[in-house]
Amino acid sequence: MAIKDIDHVGILVGDPAPAEEFYVGLLGFEVESDETIPPMGMRVVMLKKGRDRVELIQRLAPDPKASPGLKHLAFSSDDLEGDLRSLAQRGAKLLHQEVRRHGPVSFFFLRSPSGELVELIQRPEEPS
Repeated sequence: MAIKDIDHVGILVGDPAPAEEFYVGLLGFEVESDETIPPMGMRVVMLKKGRDRVELIQRLAPDPKASPGLKHLAFSSDDLEGDLRSLAQRGAKLLHQEVRRHGPVSFFFLRSPSGELVELIQRPEEPS
């Protein structure tokens, strides 16, 4: 496995503004990016403080099955394809059968035995 560390925590919000005000205004995070991704049906506001990230996720269309709160935990990887193959061979409950890409970021999701979503993500190298 090529997992290095926690990349971010994803939080589902009805409106990102109050959460953004909390994390930026009170806890000192900065907005790293804010983008609407129509094919995924969401707006994503990525907040960053040092190497830590919090991802605020807003659905573009209401989903009565989706309740606000912690959505997923993401771990960074430096060999995402290898991790996907290894996890598939070991019987992990994969939500994706192949690595997905959005811009320079690659990722896939799986579900833990207790049901939470886990994302493995690979970003372009960042300066230390």
